[in-house]
Amino acid sequence: MDAIKTLRVFVVDDDLDNAESTARLVRHLGHSSTFANSGEAALQTAPAWNPDVLILDLAMPTMDGFELANSFRLIPQFGSTPLIAVSGYLDGKHRQQAAEAGFSEYLGKPFLIPELIALFDRVQTRIAEMKALADRTRAIAEASRELNRKSREGLEEYWQSQSR
Repeated sequence: MDAIKTLRVFVVDDDLDNAESTARLVRHLGHSSTFANSGEAALQTAPAWNPDVLILDLAMPTMDGFELANSFRLIPQFGSTPLIAVSGYLDGKHRQQAAEAGFSEYLGKPFLIPELIALFDRVQTRIAEMKALADRTRAIAEASRELNRKSREGLEEYWQSQSR
């Protein structure tokens, strides 16, 4: 299965240095990236940028990563966008909470470059699988529409032959 080559990654972290350095690292790995340093700013700018992946810090003031994830899920274009949690909390409890909140991945701070590379490989595979499923679903829907059209034509012919 062919994975897409370049991801559009949106990083959200209240620590501006973390947000900028993570976005820079993502670009260094060959992907496009931008960032915001609050949930509110992310909700305003991410829709126009249309990212493939959202990397969200969990511990942010005002709107934490869990709240932000829920807000993104209410925006139709982000309904199936992979969410990656980033946190200094490395215990199982926080990982479980992130999984229950809809995050598909969890990166502990500080993370290593090989971890990020492996994560992007998994995300690319997931996006490719979702695209293939969407393509198959569209093909099935088109075949169903064609079958319905032919059935209607057949019924019309039948009723016309009965009325003669």
